[in-house]
Amino acid sequence: MPRSGEIYERIEDRIVRVQWDLQNLKDFWKVHSSPHRSERLQKYLDAELKVLEWMPFQGYSPNERVDYLLLKNFLRDQLSQVHRDAELDSKVLAFLGGLFPLRMANMIEARQRVDDLDHKKAAESLVECTNRMVLVKDLIVSKKETAEPIVAFRATKTLEEFKGHWQEWYSFYDGYDPLFSYWISDPYPKLQKALQDLIDTIKKVCLGLQTDDEDTIVGEPIGRAGILEALDVELIPYSPKELIEIGRKEYAWCEAEMEKAADALGFQHWRSALEHVKNLYVEPGKQPSLVRDLTKEANAYVKKHDSVTVPSSELPFKPFQIPTNPHSVCESTIQTFMMSMSMFHQTLVLHLSCRRQRSHRLDVIVHNLSLTGTQTYRSESAEDEPVLPRR
Repeated sequence: MPRSGEIYERIEDRIVRVQWDLQNLKDFWKVHSSPHRSERLQKYLDAELKVLEWMPFQGYSPNERVDYLLLKNFLRDQLSQVHRDAELDSKVLAFLGGLFPLRMANMIEARQRVDDLDHKKAAESLVECTNRMVLVKDLIVSKKETAEPIVAFRATKTLEEFKGHWQEWYSFYDGYDPLFSYWISDPYPKLQKALQDLIDTIKKVCLGLQTDDEDTIVGEPIGRAGILEALDVELIPYSPKELIEIGRKEYAWCEAEMEKAADALGFQHWRSALEHVKNLYVEPGKQPSLVRDLTKEANAYVKKHDSVTVPSSELPFKPFQIPTNPHSVCESTIQTFMMSMSMFHQTLVLHLSCRRQRSHRLDVIVHNLSLTGTQTYRSESAEDEPVLPRR
């Protein structure tokens, strides 16, 4: 039975504590693929869920009951995620041979605990891990070791994470511990190179990707059971099949509305109308002026109706953000998609016609976001220098 202090803890305080507890646990047990991390998180989440069973739910106010249920769902979702990660990580460990990932995780966790370091044994472990990675790489190249894409992709992420952990591990001791530098200065860079070589090999052989490919999306499906769990956590009372059917009905409605709009524009099919609309974009460099004019229009409207004028601020997106960001960001700024000379020609042509650059799409966005409470108007380029004067 839990202690009385745990049972009668205010639910809002409990939510805050749980968030901090989880953050601290994840920060300390930082190696995501480590069995110790999943075991510790599972133990904590199980304990918190058990305590919730003893808490006085019937004595809570309606708002407290909502918080209680949301916390319970959050803990269940976190626990399911831990189980899914552990299952996938076990497949990754098997694919990588099992031995060297566990040994590396143990060494990194020992540094996190500030355990005493045996320099010679540490050097021997690094050499052994390096040799194991070379062996695994050879097995993958010869197709004697294979993995499904989701496991191979997860393996590359695991190895990338190890590279960062090893850099931190090395920096913690190097230059401060003379014996460490004596024993580790030679095997450490070889270990890092072996990690990168293994990552590149998995990308090429198992995933068919170039080593510098950062754009290709490798899916990580959670399966039907994972979808059902996610729907349950979000309190969505529909099955996946029902949601697909709802989506089909909604799409049919959208198509009918697009046909109406196409007819109003004088086109026989909505696809033709869409191509027409896609080409109604402003020229390169005119996006800031467009946003400025729409902001002035919004301000003039609220002035006319004796409302409060709230000026907007504007920041252009970085070139690498443009393919992945939504229309704009509703914070203290309005971000606009401005083509950069550093982008490839095909990308420039594609994004000139994307919906983010067209005035009939931006009017609703700018009118909304320019009146959200910000009191400053500033503009910066991707290099933090003004692109052109805007007042």
